[in-house]
Amino acid sequence: MKTAEAIKYEIKTRRHRRFPVTWEEEFNRKAPIGLEIGCGNGEFLTAWARWKPEWNLVGIELSLGSAERMLQRLLENGIENARVIRDDARFALREFFADESLRQVNMNFPDPWPKEKHRRRRVIVPDFIQTLSAVLQKNGIFELVTDQEWYVHESADLFAENGCFRVGEVEKNPVRPVTTKYERKWREEDREIFRLQVTKQISGNIVRIVENCEMPHEIIRQKISPNRVFGLKRFVWKNKDTVFAIKEVFADVGKTTFLLRTVTTDGDYTQNFYILIAHHPAGFIVKIDPNIQPFRTPAVKTAIRVVADKLSASG
Repeated sequence: MKTAEAIKYEIKTRRHRRFPVTWEEEFNRKAPIGLEIGCGNGEFLTAWARWKPEWNLVGIELSLGSAERMLQRLLENGIENARVIRDDARFALREFFADESLRQVNMNFPDPWPKEKHRRRRVIVPDFIQTLSAVLQKNGIFELVTDQEWYVHESADLFAENGCFRVGEVEKNPVRPVTTKYERKWREEDREIFRLQVTKQISGNIVRIVENCEMPHEIIRQKISPNRVFGLKRFVWKNKDTVFAIKEVFADVGKTTFLLRTVTTDGDYTQNFYILIAHHPAGFIVKIDPNIQPFRTPAVKTAIRVVADKLSASG
């Protein structure tokens, strides 16, 4: 029963039809918004919510297991001013938060991905910093806490290069009103902790890719050959940062309805869903299968259009 109740804390962003998210509606009040990226089991988010009851707080966590534990923790502690999103942080920050909407963004002990071959997995990269320059309020704060000294200094350099922030000095073993269990454990082991705070001074510009419109669909006004549909398996389409691939094709017994397992990539953001091909009064319809809803991005729109074009070309 408690697990079911905990679901109320999760924001199902894929069910939204307009972006960025209107957070006043989600919390039923207007208040400063704070964001934690990579919440783990929710200990920091829960403590932050208690410390700042007058704020609306949002946590972003990609791991399903961690998110479930965080939802349960929020419920058990009776937290009312926190919500959780399960998604990629770089994408969520850009698409779900309006310009000048965030008072503070915190990151506690993110994976620094130290190997050069894993650099693209790091959260703090120039594009992420540019997003912060747009979504943070003027004088809004971004705080990074880590046990990796090289990482905090590299991050400080990236913020300085952006030019929209006042970059504070790196603090060693700072005293913080809210901490995590790992932080307390490492302090007991005499491991050093580093904190970087940067303050937004100038607003930057960003381009969002999620569109506020109906899901794309195409009508094919002719007969479709099942072989042509099955021939789409392993088809890949690329154009700069927009990519999609058809991984598998499934059909009903009569081979009149098809599902195409599709993967799209917009820059660094990947989505998995199914394209449905089914009978329509005018012929056949090519659309997103409603059971798994992706965000309406350029790659998703392109996948629908290109699949329809290829099937129409079969004559």
